[in-house]
Amino acid sequence: MKLKIWMSALVVLLTSGAVNANTGDVTPTIKSNKVVEVLFVNGQDADDLQKPFALKPGSNQLVVKANLSIGHGDKRTQFKSVPYIITTNVMGNELEIDVPRFRDVRQAQQMFESEQADWKVRVDGEEAEFAQYKMPGKKGMFPYSELDQQLAEYNQAQGVYFANGKEVQLTKEEMINTPTQTQVATKTHSSMTKAKIAYLEMSESEREAFLKWVSQQ
Repeated sequence: MKLKIWMSALVVLLTSGAVNANTGDVTPTIKSNKVVEVLFVNGQDADDLQKPFALKPGSNQLVVKANLSIGHGDKRTQFKSVPYIITTNVMGNELEIDVPRFRDVRQAQQMFESEQADWKVRVDGEEAEFAQYKMPGKKGMFPYSELDQQLAEYNQAQGVYFANGKEVQLTKEEMINTPTQTQVATKTHSSMTKAKIAYLEMSESEREAFLKWVSQQ
């Protein structure tokens, strides 16, 4: 009897997101912008995703950097900022991230030297609250060459794990002695957390087979 109850609770928990997906709600997306480059979306490398990048209703984490062309004519200069992690709540259809326009490169450099850059974050045209974190990079000639690893370390410190773009909250105990986020799934102590991660990493056919198996237990 206890197994039946636990399995039923697991099915409700894991499929709650799928139910929302079938209610007709529009999946929010990121509005394309030539001056802001999106590098990661909810833990996923943007190079592996199709545009427009799909978000989820609620909290979303993006890694972005400014990619600007400043000046006119022969005096035009390219400027790229360091990556920032932007976390914002998206309860709408379209997220836009932008930056101010700059008269010269020095003005842009001064702003992005700050830990709190003047990002413009809007949801459906309305200003949205957000948190930002300037990624420090690593020592050496290419401080952001392993950006995925740096993002994993940041998320590990925050107690966050992403599986297929879905966030799984981990307890402090589950994060103990986990050198990298990619090893979290095999080192967590909670069976429920392991089940959540495994389900989110399944394909649609695998999920159907799994839920069928659960219903038979």
